[in-house]
Amino acid sequence: MVIPTCRAAESLTPTLQALAQQTTPPDTFEVVVVLDGPAADRVETLRARRHPFSLVVLASTGRGRAAACNTGVRAAAADAVLLLDDDMVLEPDGLAAHLARQEGPRPAGVVGAAPVVPDPGATLAARYVGRRFDRHLQKLAAPGHVMDVRDVYTGSFSISRSAFLAVGGFDERFVQYGNEDGELAGRLIAVGVPIDFAPEAVARQRYTKTFAQLAADNVDKGRTAQQFLARHPERSGESAVTRRRRASRPRRVVRAVGRRWVAGPAGMDSAVRVVELVATAVEKARPAVADRIVEALLDGCFWAGVDQERGGEGPVPKATTVVHYVDSGYPGGVEQVCLTLLSLLDRERWRPVLLVHQAPGLASMVDAARRSGIQVEVVPPRSGPNGMWSVPALARTLRRLRPGVVHVHRSWSMSGNAGVVGAALARCHAVVVTEHLFLPGTPRRAFLLRRVVVDRLVRRHVAVAESLGDVLRDRFAIAESDIEVIHNGVPPPREPSTTEVADLRRRWRAEAPYAVLVPARLDVHKGHRDLLAALRDLPGVLALLAGDGPRREELERFAAEAGVADRVQFLGHRDDMPALMRAADVVVLPSHVEGLPLVLLEASALGRPVVATEVDGVGEAVEHGVNGLLVPAGQPLALASAIRSLLEDPAAGARLGAAARSRFHQDFRADRMALRYQRLYEQLLDGGPSRAVQTPVGARESAALRKLDWRFLTGRDRFGRAADFSSAVAPADMFRELRSVTGEVVTGLATEPSTVDLAVAVEPDAATLRRMVTALRPGADLVLVSRASRTRLLERCRDAGLVDAETYLPWPLADRPTAWLPLGDVVACRRLLGRPPPRRLSVRWPRSWLRWWTGRLELWLFRSAPVGRVYVVATKPGADEATTAQVPLRHLWATTPGLPPADRFSRTLLTGGRESISKAVTLVTAFGATGPGLVVKWPRTIAAGEGLSREADNLALLGRTRDSRARGSVPALLHTHGTDVGPALVETMLEGATLGGSLTRASHRSVAMTAAEWLAELALGTSATESSEPTPWWPAVVAPVVDAFSDLAGGSVDPRLLAASRRTLSVMEPVRRCVEHRDFAPWNVLVAADGSWQVTDWESSVGVGLPLTDLWYFLTWAALAVEGVHESRLAEVYPRLTDVGTTSGDVCAAAVDRYATAVGLDRAAIGPLRALTWMIHAPSEVRRIERSTAAPLPPGGFRRATFTRLWAHEVRRSGTATREA
Repeated sequence: MVIPTCRAAESLTPTLQALAQQTTPPDTFEVVVVLDGPAADRVETLRARRHPFSLVVLASTGRGRAAACNTGVRAAAADAVLLLDDDMVLEPDGLAAHLARQEGPRPAGVVGAAPVVPDPGATLAARYVGRRFDRHLQKLAAPGHVMDVRDVYTGSFSISRSAFLAVGGFDERFVQYGNEDGELAGRLIAVGVPIDFAPEAVARQRYTKTFAQLAADNVDKGRTAQQFLARHPERSGESAVTRRRRASRPRRVVRAVGRRWVAGPAGMDSAVRVVELVATAVEKARPAVADRIVEALLDGCFWAGVDQERGGEGPVPKATTVVHYVDSGYPGGVEQVCLTLLSLLDRERWRPVLLVHQAPGLASMVDAARRSGIQVEVVPPRSGPNGMWSVPALARTLRRLRPGVVHVHRSWSMSGNAGVVGAALARCHAVVVTEHLFLPGTPRRAFLLRRVVVDRLVRRHVAVAESLGDVLRDRFAIAESDIEVIHNGVPPPREPSTTEVADLRRRWRAEAPYAVLVPARLDVHKGHRDLLAALRDLPGVLALLAGDGPRREELERFAAEAGVADRVQFLGHRDDMPALMRAADVVVLPSHVEGLPLVLLEASALGRPVVATEVDGVGEAVEHGVNGLLVPAGQPLALASAIRSLLEDPAAGARLGAAARSRFHQDFRADRMALRYQRLYEQLLDGGPSRAVQTPVGARESAALRKLDWRFLTGRDRFGRAADFSSAVAPADMFRELRSVTGEVVTGLATEPSTVDLAVAVEPDAATLRRMVTALRPGADLVLVSRASRTRLLERCRDAGLVDAETYLPWPLADRPTAWLPLGDVVACRRLLGRPPPRRLSVRWPRSWLRWWTGRLELWLFRSAPVGRVYVVATKPGADEATTAQVPLRHLWATTPGLPPADRFSRTLLTGGRESISKAVTLVTAFGATGPGLVVKWPRTIAAGEGLSREADNLALLGRTRDSRARGSVPALLHTHGTDVGPALVETMLEGATLGGSLTRASHRSVAMTAAEWLAELALGTSATESSEPTPWWPAVVAPVVDAFSDLAGGSVDPRLLAASRRTLSVMEPVRRCVEHRDFAPWNVLVAADGSWQVTDWESSVGVGLPLTDLWYFLTWAALAVEGVHESRLAEVYPRLTDVGTTSGDVCAAAVDRYATAVGLDRAAIGPLRALTWMIHAPSEVRRIERSTAAPLPPGGFRRATFTRLWAHEVRRSGTATREA
């Protein structure tokens, strides 16, 4: 027995005396008392007493009950452990009852009865807790009740020591009162350890707390409940925060009043005094009313604790309406998923509404939704083809509800179309469609209607299985970015009573030795005929068909024809499916078409062996030979063989069932599904159109610079003497900024032959074009703008002697184009325009869809017809490139290894997005090829010049220091050319797919480890170049970062945090200095065809930097991408992403450990370097915020910035770790 206590030694006397009176011999058990907090005097007092049993007294460190229990269990000598609170008095046969429950074949957690017996003079708190706990015990003792995590308390709790330690024991981060037992119970259930209630194992509670202490405990409960939710968002359904949000409107009003009262100026003391007086006054006459009064205050205390843990954020904003629409007429799996998802939505964030058509078969679903507090809207029955005549009624209803998100559930390929169109007419822009199933044989006309019209109105398609996502991509041409796979989930089903299961088995055994269950609707694609045919090879097997449907009579005739009618029972629709699954020997699903069937998930949750056909999403829930058996669809002999193997080997079936149960708790719980859908809703709302669009800072400068971007197509950034041959009717601003990039601008008509370096013109005729060529020096450039057809322009250039002229389209057509496409090279154009369009057409015509089609149309029209303005760039022949060109591309191409021979080049100019005004990039490839090639980076501002200068220095350093294997992973610097604002660089082109597009949960760990190895190699290779006298540690490497951060922070950041950060960095031992990328993120990594990594964009790099910072920056963004969280929520989810108790946190920790081992990094430096990572990146975030808001950062804005909040979290975390050490 383990007894954690923080009380005086004398208070344990009743508990220890009760243990001495146990019917179990005292020499067969030991008692471990763990003293939490100051314990010197209490240890001696307890050890001085004599007891008939062995007593071990240990001292904990004051870290709370969870840590004290773990200490005691680790010290225990026996495998059966009983956790007992210090206020429990165990009945004489209580220990024997616990031991009897632990003698079973499977380890189990056993909760003993712990009634509160108030003394005659007990406090109001003791009387209230006694009544409440009596009701709780009555619920646990009710027949058929299944223990849930909400039912578990560990004040009288026995478990196998090995099972307890196997899951890690209590989470010792729960220092305050509450929620540590439910968290432990969830982990035990997830690994297959059942939780039972033993009413015969009685321990009476001596509750002596005052009403004020009870209120304080509820504040702590709120804090720990919020901690639980933050650490385990995937288990949000178990959190008290989530459960208490599902309350009626009157209760929410009372809660808000109590919440404000407790947190108000008068504080909790006044609330406690008032409520205690009122409840005491009415308790004798109306105890139930007194309990409700007390509960209202304690509920307010709970939410006050939640608010405190949130950091004073207070209540969440008003809930957003989410409408779920189903158009079926009977309840099935789709409807069950819809109802489960609605019931699990966070009621403070979302207001769930169910929208259905009037249908008699949906009465039970509507009633269940209303019982769960879900608003139900019923529209007239479906009418017309695919229900399209119902669109007006749906649009009117949605316009009245004004939802933020409309979620349509498709039960087959063409269902739900009316809901999508109705949402578009109601101007609902965030439309989500979940594809539950694709049935073969969709009519071509209906298929075209959906593909051409309906799917363009959808913002995001959700597939319940990867196979359905493939159908959306391949058959319906949905863009990859618009598809998300979210597996179905079900709540853990009710565990049936042993009496109910035994009764079913007794009835079935009277007809056959074995029974197999098929829980599926009697429909054509469910494969019931295959099972009936398989029964001919399964003598002594009874088939139970649970479900109803239109094919019952046909299946009855087929069973009679097959001679197995006496071994087939049609059970019809059943509400006791868990009992049927538990009583059957095998659960079978012989479907020909499926999505992700819920019956498989329910069977897995109950630990039942499953035989299913390998179709669609079934293989994602059942892995053959691991947690079930899979057979090909439509093969009765294979189905019979698989069923027979499980019936003949029950041990194998039990092993498969146990693995299925573990897999269910890991991947297919309903709360996990609900969490992912809520994240998706948040992303859609966050990514919607902005209410106020402001012009970024520097937009005017950007427009001026981009009007001159055509100059980079010539391979130059400046010209000596330019001549403008534009006519008087030409647009006056076409070359208005020409003077800023030339030494002199003259009128074209006044030029002498061979005297200018650049000739420009708008809409020149053939004679003007000839004069332009005459005025140019050999090797000089000509740029003209015209609306003539591309073919005609090239003919004019050839007639004038310009054989290498090329036409370029600034795409999209705007004052600030983002790309200049070479119209002559279709391959180069399609490299940017060849992606399939996003399928998101709505009433507001999304910009991305329109832009893609506009680009395709422009590309076709500009190549074939005179419909717009294009640029022509040409060079006058007759001069040596090496003497005239600023960037000698032909010479560099010929001397660079690995580039194919090329007589003609294709240039694609990229000039960035709306806010990118820093540089322009020219991609140079052989004409008609996608790569390999060269990259020319041109600076357009002084800041860009400084960045390219750093890139040149560090690429040269990497070229000298890294080995041949590593050198191929970064661009090779070939040439530099000085400009007015910095160097222009020529580098080798890196080829590959962006890492961010292929980053998934399955590949997360391997990607993180590869990043750790790549950066470790970088650190080891570049640190060797340091001089014999090492660079000063603090002033050269750390001080610039800390000073820049402090200057930006001003007075908006807590000075204590700044001082703590400086202190931890100043005492840190010097670490290896190396090249630091400082923008090492998934979007800057390309994966080559051979799997090697190619890292781009070294403009932010520093030659003498710090280790680990690049890796931590990469791991954070990679975890964010894997979790599917929008970057605006990074500060909110960062503690969970980096918590080693989560999957992402474990991956991050493993990658950091591998990196630290490789480079010899002291583990004590990891925390300070993580904090320093965000200090490094904070200035760039400030600049981005100021550009996007068109204003300086407001007071306090730096403190609220994302990277500042991450830095503060790391500083606090490092301080906590230091104090613990």
